[in-house]
Amino acid sequence: MDDLDKIFDVFENKYSITEKLQAFKEKINAPSTNEKSIIFLEYIQQILYEQDFSIHDLFSVFNEYNDLSINDLDILDIIDKWGKCHYAIKSVSEKIGLYLATKIKVKKEKSSSINEVQLKRWEILEGQNLIDEVLGKYDPDKQEIILYTENIKSTANHLNTSEKILTKLVEIHEAAHAIIHLGIDADGINFNTNSYKGIDRGKFPSPLHETLAQLLCYHCVKDGYLRNFIHDFENLNRCQPKEYRLWEQFKDVPLERIRSILIEIRQQRIGASFEAFRVRALD
Repeated sequence: MDDLDKIFDVFENKYSITEKLQAFKEKINAPSTNEKSIIFLEYIQQILYEQDFSIHDLFSVFNEYNDLSINDLDILDIIDKWGKCHYAIKSVSEKIGLYLATKIKVKKEKSSSINEVQLKRWEILEGQNLIDEVLGKYDPDKQEIILYTENIKSTANHLNTSEKILTKLVEIHEAAHAIIHLGIDADGINFNTNSYKGIDRGKFPSPLHETLAQLLCYHCVKDGYLRNFIHDFENLNRCQPKEYRLWEQFKDVPLERIRSILIEIRQQRIGASFEAFRVRALD
């Protein structure tokens, strides 16, 4: 039994898809590793489309049988294209312990409509590659994430990083905004949209919004399947405005405490401001 047979057996035992499995086993005779990779990707895509697939299962199989020449970013692309939930959204949700009852749409557009006048009004300095509104955006009214592909591409070149990696980092950041807004806690409560938009009195960039988003992004990258790209996150972080770098003072605060404070803010037990959050988190 070759490695591909073993992989198929792993998924057959867990997901009971014998008929579909057999159709793909007939293609196993492909002589090259690259062709085997293509067969496997085709197979996994159909599983992801039909099953509530575990990301951990997929990565554990690749870790055991790593001669298929498929890297972590390829796997994440498969999950995003075919899975029931984008990796970024699922990763943030599991990290902070808040879960979605509604689907968040993720779409791509070429570029943002933000211009130099608006950037100056927000006091964004030259050389600062603003994540929100320039590289991506979470729209709380439409409950959707937008990734600006041309802006991401040019920023990736500027940062000397991969466009794919930067896209994932921006998506995790925007997913964090979405989960902070829509993620449901144990009491079945999420943020009222107007209250969410009113954090820090509606200031943009909001110190608290960006602290929470970057803090969650940091933990998802550091502890997740993008851990090898933590330096890319740090490079992106360094060229952000000050509101995006305030999270660093909280990186050793347990996420369970961060979650508890967020719930207190939702319940209006403490103020919806960065300063109130800071005092509570570092108390």
